[in-house]
Order: sequence, then structure tokens, then C-alpha cells
Amino acid sequence: MTIILLISPAQARAESGSAEAVKVAFLFNVLRFIEWPGQNDQAAFNLCTSAKDALGDKLLVLKNKSIDGKPINLLRGVSMDVLKTCHLVFVGKDEALTIAHELRGFPVLTVGDHKDFVREGGMIGLLLDGNRLKFEVNLQAAKESRIRIFATLLKLAKTIVGAS
Repeated sequence: MTIILLISPAQARAESGSAEAVKVAFLFNVLRFIEWPGQNDQAAFNLCTSAKDALGDKLLVLKNKSIDGKPINLLRGVSMDVLKTCHLVFVGKDEALTIAHELRGFPVLTVGDHKDFVREGGMIGLLLDGNRLKFEVNLQAAKESRIRIFATLLKLAKTIVGAS
């Protein structure tokens, strides 16, 4: 099983030529392995970015994509009030600590690529190791936000913080 669950990082990098494209593929695929409170009542998945995300136009590949028949809405560079209504927020490095703390307790999966993101309260931290994407999980932060991360995804994590 690959780290982004459907396509290998090497394939994604070869096809796109960038680490950002690999991260976008991860974000798309991780949505399949997370459960949010009230998810069955939601019409769509809101995938959001903070103001200073590094993914740029690579996210546009997710436009018109869906998970389990529900479309993915892309909301980029939005305010904190809007971030609190998202399912998944990709956090830019400069805002990692602030946003992770502001979203604590909200049912929002926070994903970032800052080195200590999960230790600072984020839920999934992306790490590039050569041409491979690895990730860490802060299980306690997810539980506090009533987000369930499936065991399938947890088995692939390099590190799990807050597991009891």
C-alpha cells in the first residue's frame, strides 16, 4: 500500500514534477479515510487552505472531483471563520501554530507540511523524505475534534503522537 493510498509518490512526482502535486494527491486520498461528525448529512467536502499555503494552482486538479459521490469544494486563502466550517484545512508553514490552535476542538482535519506540525497541535503532518511522502498523525488532536482516522491510514503513518 502506498503512502497516498492510490498512487505512489514516485508516480505522482513523475507525472507532475513537484512535491506540491504529491501533497495534493495525498489530501484527495486522505478524505476517504477520515470520518467527521455528521458527515452523512453533508452534501460536499470542503477542502480549504490558509492564506499562505504553498500548494498554489496544483489544487485545481481537485476541481470537479468527488469522494463517495460528494463533490469537493475548494476554498483557498479563506478567513478563520470560514476555516472553522471546512472538513480539511491545509495550513501554510507560517500559520501552522496559530491555525492549529484556533481550530482545536472544531471538527476540522488540519494538515500541514511544517516539520513539527503534529507536535504543535496539527492532526496530520506531511514530511518529504527524498522522493517519498511520509506523514505523522496527532491522534489526540483528532479525538478532541471528534474526527475519526481509520486504522488503514494510521497503519501507514511514520509516527503517531497522542495514541493511548
